Amino acid sequence: MNREQFISTILKYLKRVPYEERIEVERYYNEIFDEAGIGVNDLVPESFGNPREIALDILTGLEINKDSSSEYSRGETIENENKTKNYNNKLLIIILAIFAAPIGIPVALMLGFTFLTLIISFGAVLFGLAMATVGVISSLIISPMPFLERLVGIGGIFILIGMIILVAEFFKGIIKRLSDFVSRKIRERRFSNEKKY
Repeated sequence: MNREQFISTILKYLKRVPYEERIEVERYYNEIFDEAGIGVNDLVPESFGNPREIALDILTGLEINKDSSSEYSRGETIENENKTKNYNNKLLIIILAIFAAPIGIPVALMLGFTFLTLIISFGAVLFGLAMATVGVISSLIISPMPFLERLVGIGGIFILIGMIILVAEFFKGIIKRLSDFVSRKIRERRFSNEKKY
C-alpha cells in the first residue's frame, strides 16, 4: 500500500475523532514519511505497522468515548469520574468517622491508658531493682558479715544489675519496635496518598 492509501486507511478508522485531531494525525504521518524519504506513490514499508492498529493506538491514546456522539474525549470523562469518586470517598470517610466515634474514642483511650500503665509499671520495676541493688550494697557495707556472705551479696548485686539492664533493654526494644511500626505505617500511608495523585 502506498503512502496516500496508508494515511487514508488510518483516517478511515478515525471517523469519530474530531476533525482537528484527524488533520493533526494526517500532518504527523506526512512529516514522518517526508523524513523517511517515502513519496506519495511510494510503497510504505511494513516496519511502519498496520494502519488499523495505528488507528486503534491513536483511539486508545485519545480515549474516545464510543458511547456518546459528543466531541469530548473520554479522558475528560474519566477525570470527572475520578473527582466524583474522590468526593464520594471523602464523604464516606466522614460518615464512617462519625459512626465510629462512639466506639473509636473509648478504644483509643483504652489503648493510650494501657500504654501509659505499661510505661509506669516498667519504670516501677526498674526503680524497684535499683533500690534492691542499693539495699544490698548498703547491707554489705554497714553490717558485719563473714567473707562468704559478702561474696554472695556481691553476686546478688551483679544479678540485680543484670536484671536492671535486661529490663531496660527489653523496654527500649519495645519502644523502638513500636516507633518503627508507627513510622512505617505513616510512610506507607503517605506513599499510598502520593501514588493516588
